[in-house]
Amino acid sequence: MSAVTATVSAEAITATTTSHAVIGTCVETLDEDGVPLHQWDTKTGNVAMCHWMYYLGQTNTSGITKNGTTGTDWSETRYLNRQEWGYGGSEMTGVAIDSLGTALTLTGEGFVRTPTIGVTLYTAASVYTNQWYQPKYQASYSNDALRRYAGATLDGDSVRGYCISARLRTSTTFFGVTAADKTGNIGAVTLSGAASLAASVIALGTLSLAF
Repeated sequence: MSAVTATVSAEAITATTTSHAVIGTCVETLDEDGVPLHQWDTKTGNVAMCHWMYYLGQTNTSGITKNGTTGTDWSETRYLNRQEWGYGGSEMTGVAIDSLGTALTLTGEGFVRTPTIGVTLYTAASVYTNQWYQPKYQASYSNDALRRYAGATLDGDSVRGYCISARLRTSTTFFGVTAADKTGNIGAVTLSGAASLAASVIALGTLSLAF
């Protein structure tokens, strides 16, 4: 693992691209000073949480369903430890994204996709969200455990959001990992409530996908 400089580059995904592509957002857990956790920190649980959307390049945007079809267009949420996340997402390459970390499941961690069944068509430039149920609070977590994110006025968790630009799942090159820009503390945000993680960091505003 090594420190990295984020870039905003992305691969071209077209209707003739036969390999699936992936795009997403991640949030990194920081320490009380707003800096990345040390590699020897083994008591804070997952170091990163990522939402991924997988898709095939298409010209017909109305043919993509919001609920997704496995093997065509779908989404998942994965949590990663320090070795899997690296520094600033330095391990994020297309070929590794769906194998790094642990995927959340409905039976395991209560993974839920929204919108719910009944909303069928994806609308260009619309917002797509993934959600999960947080575990109960613990004083410490193992290195590979799913942690609980706490929001509080005086002692909320500190996190930093990242946009992961589109890439093919066959890509082995690191690129397009861009930290959120928050004036004064290089993208670090202190959570103030239970909904802050999704609303302020992971969503990162409207995610526009060019299918």
